[in-house]
This record gives sequence, C-alpha cells and structure tokens, in this order.
Amino acid sequence: MGRLFWMISAIVLQALSAHAQSPEAWKECKNADLSIEPAAAIKACDKILKLDDLKKQDRVLASFFYARGFEDKKDYDRALAEYSRVIELDSTLAEAYIGRGTAYVEKGELDRGIREYSKSLEIRKRVTGFYGRARAYKTKGETEKAIADYRAALALDPDHETAKDSKAALKELGATP
Repeated sequence: MGRLFWMISAIVLQALSAHAQSPEAWKECKNADLSIEPAAAIKACDKILKLDDLKKQDRVLASFFYARGFEDKKDYDRALAEYSRVIELDSTLAEAYIGRGTAYVEKGELDRGIREYSKSLEIRKRVTGFYGRARAYKTKGETEKAIADYRAALALDPDHETAKDSKAALKELGATP
C-alpha cells in the first residue's frame, strides 16, 4: 500500500510539475519579443508538443511557433515542412500560409511565396500578408502590384510596424502612401 501511494504521488507531482512549467515553456515557444535564440524556442515548443493532454487549439499554436522557430533559424526547408503540418492541423490559420510564403520568398521562390500570401489573404486580411506579398512583387519587378499591396497593408492598420515598413517601401518606389 505504501509503495502504491508513493508511486501515485510521484506521478501526480510529475504531472503538476509539467503543468507548472508550461507557462514558461509557452513564453519561450512563442518568443514574441525574439529575445530567445531560435533553437531554445524550438526546444520549448517541442516540449509542449510532447504533452499528451494538449488540446487541439494548443497543438496548432505550438506547432505554428515551432515552425516559426525554424524560420527564425533560417532553416527554410524545415520551416516549410512544419508550416505544412500546421496547415494539416488547421487549414484556416492564415498565419501559417504567411509563414510558408515568407519561407518560399527567402528561398527565392517568389511565385510560390506569392501564392501562399494570396491564400492567407483569402482566409483573413492581415497586414503581414499584404506586406509579404508586396515585397515579393517588388522583388519580381511588379511595381504596381507591390504598390497596391503596400497600400492595402497601410489601410488595414497604419500604426502596425509592418505597415510603417510599407509606407517606407512606397516612398522608395516613388508612390505616395
């Protein structure tokens, strides 16, 4: 009886310990302020993804941040694979398509990146979707399309940091924001 009690106690303590560490792991996984090295963020996300009792919504988010860690690490092939897994879990997460678009653009696959950004914008209009697609159009030399997307990014939220970058890009292209 005593041995069973200690085994159960150990299991309960282990479970409580895992949940107690979870908020810190989530903070590291999200790496919202980019203060954590990508490898550490990836490790924190991996730790979360190994939890058996993870709700689907939490699994989607942890998987997204896991993919973003590889993007931050500039491992674009792995980021693409992980963003694709996120999309398998939730095909309505526009940010996953934005991430995939960014990875393709960074690899020089502009047309694929543009398709991913466009898919994200079909799901949800986001400043980062318009901005990413505009950058790809600008790189391709499709100035008018780039200007339209930079303006769309600004129209959504002129105070967003990425929208401010759009304003600078428009000036660079000789267009008025």
